[in-house]
Amino acid sequence: MTKEMVYRNAAVEITEIFKYLDKNLKDKIPQDVIEHYDKIKNKEYKFEIKKSLPLEEQGFLPETINIFSYIFLKYCCDENTRNNLIKAANAQRELINKQINAKYDFSLLHPKEEKVEHVDTTEEVTSLTTIESVHWYDKVFSKIKSFFKNIFGK
Repeated sequence: MTKEMVYRNAAVEITEIFKYLDKNLKDKIPQDVIEHYDKIKNKEYKFEIKKSLPLEEQGFLPETINIFSYIFLKYCCDENTRNNLIKAANAQRELINKQINAKYDFSLLHPKEEKVEHVDTTEEVTSLTTIESVHWYDKVFSKIKSFFKNIFGK
């Protein structure tokens, strides 16, 4: 399912929530916002709120919860309630981050630089390797000799 279809399905659920919203809260939401979700909703997606179930068990899409949370924070809350909800969301986010950090060791991704003690590396070298220098023309001559040996077999 594409993101657009998920968003359109969430619009169906949002318009269903608007039907059951208290009149005082619904009046705080601008009419053009309500009309926008009514206009873009997926006509083939069916969703009904079951009055016998609490909101947590209605099976809303995550996008619906995000959209309605934004609408509620922006239009329905007073400043004090908005600040309390934002603080609660931040506290929840911090708790989740702590749980993730406790479960996974992120220090492996970004290890801290370890302190390296200065080690004296001035050891005395006792043996040296000798490198024979062979002139380029000697190399060419040896290649020619090996070529003829391979041809004539001597």
